[in-house]
Amino acid sequence: RRSDELALGLGVYSGAYDDAGELQLSGFGLDFNWYREPWKLTGEYLRMRADRADGDPATLWGGYARVGYDLDHWFGDTWSGASFPDARLSLIYEYDYVSVEDLTSVVGLVERERKHVVGLRYEPDHSWVLKLNREWSDASDRALVNGDSDAWVMGIGFVF
Repeated sequence: RRSDELALGLGVYSGAYDDAGELQLSGFGLDFNWYREPWKLTGEYLRMRADRADGDPATLWGGYARVGYDLDHWFGDTWSGASFPDARLSLIYEYDYVSVEDLTSVVGLVERERKHVVGLRYEPDHSWVLKLNREWSDASDRALVNGDSDAWVMGIGFVF
């Protein structure tokens, strides 16, 4: 479903994930975008079930939620100059969570990881994105992506 303020998505998957075609993977994903000036809320949830060669099926699930607040409406119309008349500056908060059962373990070891992000996102025009974030992650036992960490992260993106 899509409107001027809300977009919703649903994806469903079912099929084999091994070369022999015997082990099945099935699940669904939901995503959304909601925008009402000056707020933007985005998120995704995914839940999958995967057969194991030995033992019960594994469950893999997770998602994220991100809220953005446009700061540029607090400034005058000319804050970004004549070179970037459509520039946007946003304050961002994001929460990520993932839980993965080990596919190779008969006892079903579960690894979990959480991440919090606070940052600034600057878009001088529709093609460029510059980000400065502070990220905090924690994980149970083995790290999936970041493990137990915190860091400053900078990013530059270009969309064409």
